[in-house]
Amino acid sequence: MTLRVSSVFAVAVLLSMAGCNCGRQPTVMKTEASLSLPVEVLDFGVVPEGTSKGLRFQIDNVGRASVNITATIASGSMDFRIGAVPPKVDAAGFVEIPIVFSPVGAGVDEAIVEVKTDKPDEQPLTLTLKGGPIYPALTFDPDPLSFVGATRTFEQKAAQLKSTGNAALTIRSIGVAANGNPDFAVSPPTTPVKLMPGDSTMVTVEYARSIRVTEGTMEVLSDDPDAGLKRLRLIPHTPTVCSNLLDDDMDGVADFPDDPGCQDAADQDEYNPAQCVNTAVQPCDAGVCGGTRTCTNGTWGRCGGCDAGVPPVDAGMTVDAGPGCSVTGIWRIDGGEPNYQCCNLFGIGTYAVNIDIDRFNISPATTARPQPSHPGTTLTSSSAPMCGGAFTYQRVIAGGCTETYRLVGQFTSANRFVGTYTAEFTGAQCIGDPQCGMEDCADQSWPIEAYR
Repeated sequence: MTLRVSSVFAVAVLLSMAGCNCGRQPTVMKTEASLSLPVEVLDFGVVPEGTSKGLRFQIDNVGRASVNITATIASGSMDFRIGAVPPKVDAAGFVEIPIVFSPVGAGVDEAIVEVKTDKPDEQPLTLTLKGGPIYPALTFDPDPLSFVGATRTFEQKAAQLKSTGNAALTIRSIGVAANGNPDFAVSPPTTPVKLMPGDSTMVTVEYARSIRVTEGTMEVLSDDPDAGLKRLRLIPHTPTVCSNLLDDDMDGVADFPDDPGCQDAADQDEYNPAQCVNTAVQPCDAGVCGGTRTCTNGTWGRCGGCDAGVPPVDAGMTVDAGPGCSVTGIWRIDGGEPNYQCCNLFGIGTYAVNIDIDRFNISPATTARPQPSHPGTTLTSSSAPMCGGAFTYQRVIAGGCTETYRLVGQFTSANRFVGTYTAEFTGAQCIGDPQCGMEDCADQSWPIEAYR
């Protein structure tokens, strides 16, 4: 009996122990979905405009039930694009969602992604997207642009304008500074020009070699935030005696290879000692009436005559050039330099006429000029220039403000030219912007007398 009671008691104790947790907390297993984002910000960094970058973000489900989801870009920059979104996240699983960033324009981009479930009472998860900053930048190649060592009267070189930033660069205008060396001119592309990062465009720079040694400047207006107006230095040729377009030894010819005293273009002495014998006398050009010079101690003296040492002037004389006269060479404007400057619409371009030298060529029939500095330097004729005949040289540059430059005249002697230089402007853009500080581009003409 005692054994039996004890057995019943033991069974009761075991049943009682099985029904308690003996001080332990009860285990609770979630049966709902629970989503989380491992990161709060997805940063794409610097991505050049015109390219794209893709990243992914992860959504974790730490619950014991699957859940349907949607993900959208709720606000901010439209330069972010969300990829394919899985319809659900399994229990204790995760999904990855792709984002593509394709920036358009300079600056910083931000947007907000919202992840929602199919339970309307749950707050959405949010993820911040960032990209940039990016900005445009302009550089020149080469910088500066040098014409040192130029051997021709007119030289052309290319200046490369490069977009070296990470946002698209817009070039609004290109020209030469009106107060710089007038021997330089540019032939720019049609503006505005948009260059994507890494792209470039070429500008032709023209140089009319003269005795000037001051630098010129090409000015480029763009949306480069560091230098909206950027300047490229234009380095002229530093002439030697045998390349300075002057008849330094007054023997009637100038520079290499025309002057026999010049060994090459770098020669600093036009005098030819081999031709100079003591007490010898030689004719020379001291003006329209000529003169002579004498060899003393192995060196030719300066030219002397009716006007020795006086620059050529119009003495009222007419010299019969005779048949076959060549007018090729440098002709200098007498009586000062005709000068004119004006600006077109919005101040995009500045036109300058500053005439001091002509160079007439028989073949091809051209007159090359250091000016007009904008837009060209060479006027052409339909027939070869000859002494005693009248000729017209012209160049027309079409555009919003069409420019016509014309030189009309005749050679009255072997060393004298008389004519009229005209600049004509037509088109709506010839009306200037008051901010230019100059008058509108209007037709102008100047009388010209030139001698050599």
